Amino acid sequence: MAFKLKKTELDTLLKLASNMRAAEETLEQALIDYNLKLSEAKEFVEKVAEDWRAEFDDKSEEWQAGERGDEANEIIEDYEGFLQEYDDLDVDTPGAADALDALVM
Repeated sequence: MAFKLKKTELDTLLKLASNMRAAEETLEQALIDYNLKLSEAKEFVEKVAEDWRAEFDDKSEEWQAGERGDEANEIIEDYEGFLQEYDDLDVDTPGAADALDALVM
């Protein structure tokens, strides 16, 4: 004799799968939104860093090697570091909803 879910258990399982699917869709949309906002921030930071780096490079070597030059270079490197540090999030949704659906079959 094969095991079979009771009607109430089947209904519960289907409801859980539906809830998981909704949560996965919310997660996917949140990742899309996050990556879009991160991209906008990175574009802004990149523009500022490029402008400041060009301005820094136009200064004399003496200024660059001095205290103010060192401070400016550190700030620019912080901006450049942001660009290297943060990448788009790429997270696969767990797929629990599909796994729950598979249990019904």
